[in-house]
Amino acid sequence: MTVKTTTKVFGIEQIMLYPISADNSTAYSVSSGVELPGAKSLEVTFVIDEKNLSGNELILDIYSKVKKLTFSATFAKLELDILKSSLGGVLTQNTNAGGNSAVLSVQNGGNTGYFQLVAKVSGTDEGSLFLHLMKCKANAIPIKASESDFATFSLSGSGIYTTKKFTKNSTTAEILMDIAMFDNVQAISAITS
Repeated sequence: MTVKTTTKVFGIEQIMLYPISADNSTAYSVSSGVELPGAKSLEVTFVIDEKNLSGNELILDIYSKVKKLTFSATFAKLELDILKSSLGGVLTQNTNAGGNSAVLSVQNGGNTGYFQLVAKVSGTDEGSLFLHLMKCKANAIPIKASESDFATFSLSGSGIYTTKKFTKNSTTAEILMDIAMFDNVQAISAITS
């Protein structure tokens, strides 16, 4: 039996960030995932490189190719492990007589790391729907606080193709994003093969 390829989509149930520990010609692996607490939204946009062939004041042909993607995720609660995984830095836990603390220090010279972003979509017709953004880097993490409302947190960035080539239906290629539909309920997890 084939799985349906059409479904309604109601909302985001869960978003996880998995730091990439290896992506080369022979291996793709991720570390343990960290949840974006209180996932509110996810927007993904494919960036398409387009070139026009023109002559005689007409467009004769168009070449287009998906170059990368951009994303923006909004979530409800601050999670220092998300900031550490996407910005880099050092997270320390301190215990002293004056009180305990957790401090994330984003330091000069640090390079932001790559991660796989996975969203579980709710409100589908049946089963589960997942969006796997295979190799992402953050380029903005705004924290929006106001006087009389809860703060919201966002993580936005770009996704590129993996270095590792994956084989899907007898085709081997680098992967930008997988959209996976299941006819039963599945738990959220990263794709590594």
